Amino acid sequence: MPELDFEKIYKNIKSGASKKYKGKASCIMLLKSISAFGSIPKFLVQANIGMTTFYSWRNKYEEFNECYELGKMIGFNNWFDDGELNKDNEEFNVKHWESKGKIHHDYCKQAKIRLNVDSKADPYKQCQQILEQANKGEFDSSELKQVMESINVGIRAHEAFKMQEELDQIKSDLLQLRDDTHG
Repeated sequence: MPELDFEKIYKNIKSGASKKYKGKASCIMLLKSISAFGSIPKFLVQANIGMTTFYSWRNKYEEFNECYELGKMIGFNNWFDDGELNKDNEEFNVKHWESKGKIHHDYCKQAKIRLNVDSKADPYKQCQQILEQANKGEFDSSELKQVMESINVGIRAHEAFKMQEELDQIKSDLLQLRDDTHG
């Protein structure tokens, strides 16, 4: 690995130059890094950006996010093909290959659950959206259990708030009725 010029890196950060999205160049660099190495850090060092900027770009630029997703799939495919090509090779280090898959390709899922739900929807709709994800096989059974338990807590809190609103309205109506009959 070439020696890093920390002075230059600092100057780029200080000037804000490192945070500038470069469109096609950023996407191609991302595709190459993610597909070859299967990890974000290689790209971050090459692009001279931090994780915050990386996630900002993913949220702001659809093509960048698509390149990231595709790069991950290419990297995973390359890793998988490497295992297939070497399955009969006695010198192939299977443990290292599996470790690389776990670390770089979510081969054994990390402790993150990614939900694709409308944050503004009520808990009932969110529950439906999560069940749709589960039907597509996006969660294993323990992940689904954890998510559903959390959603159930959210539903109960939502119901309690709605009930409180109804009680407040009934109280207001009763006070208005009392004032109307005594007034």
